[in-house]
Amino acid sequence: MKNYFIIVIAIIIFGTACQKPLEIDYPEQEPALVVNCLFAPDSLFVARISHTAPTDDSTNLSISDANCEIWSEGEKLATLTHSENGFYSNPNLMAEVGKAYTIKVSHPDYPNISATDTVPEQATISEIYTEYFTKYDPLGETYFNQLYLKINDNPEKNNFYQIRSKVLTLYIDKEWDGDTTWTIIDTIYQYQPIYLSNNSLLIRNEEIDENKIAFFSDKYFNGRNTLLNFEYSLPFSGSNGGEPYLSEHDLIITFKTISYQYYNYTKQLEKHVYNQYSDLINGISDPVQMTTNIKNGYGIFAAYNPQTFILHHQN
Repeated sequence: MKNYFIIVIAIIIFGTACQKPLEIDYPEQEPALVVNCLFAPDSLFVARISHTAPTDDSTNLSISDANCEIWSEGEKLATLTHSENGFYSNPNLMAEVGKAYTIKVSHPDYPNISATDTVPEQATISEIYTEYFTKYDPLGETYFNQLYLKINDNPEKNNFYQIRSKVLTLYIDKEWDGDTTWTIIDTIYQYQPIYLSNNSLLIRNEEIDENKIAFFSDKYFNGRNTLLNFEYSLPFSGSNGGEPYLSEHDLIITFKTISYQYYNYTKQLEKHVYNQYSDLINGISDPVQMTTNIKNGYGIFAAYNPQTFILHHQN
């Protein structure tokens, strides 16, 4: 291991000592429109429209004068109008479950683009609960908890899901007078993200990082009522005299049933973001080829159906 670090340091030293400017000829790319729009039932369609550009172009890519329309079953439903920074919306149009929508965008300087997706039905969650202090890591002095979630999966469709979690807790900022008294300076509520992990083969193959579950499909439990469990730790747990304790808090779970288009694109995006943290020591990750469902352009037009659960813990 020592020799390994010596070699790495030598590479860095010699690599920085001998530098030669490298000119890269970027391949020519036809200019194209980019649209990003994620929509859900009972919410407005909001699309951001921009255009492609060379990697060394730092100008504003947003487009303010495009024609953006939403269609369904061959009928034009609405025109989205520009507000600012390339964002387009319409206050009178909301998505409906089970309905296919098509976005059409045109601009005189670029090829016309379009994409279609359908709002999925919401998954049935029949049970959701937690179990605290199921495991203790003495090395990290960390207690772990379990989140249980039972999905009544629809057997007639291939379903895709996204799960996110965060915790809301009351933070009390106190000051010690150095003798006998604590003085409360401030009390504020704080949100913090919580990462879920799962070692089950049911969704293990969907992981991007072993410490973070984000997206999974029903590939291995299609049509079955399945109880999934997720492990997580909380930043404000610990032990007091050898006994574990946990502050009062709300665990907020956002569970989305998502379309395949949403699943495919955002999962690739998650991998791309995760790969940005690779380095020479830990290994350089392979580039991620982003997918798109936009015809003649780039970006994503995809639907999801969310539901939120709040699990309150009180001492």
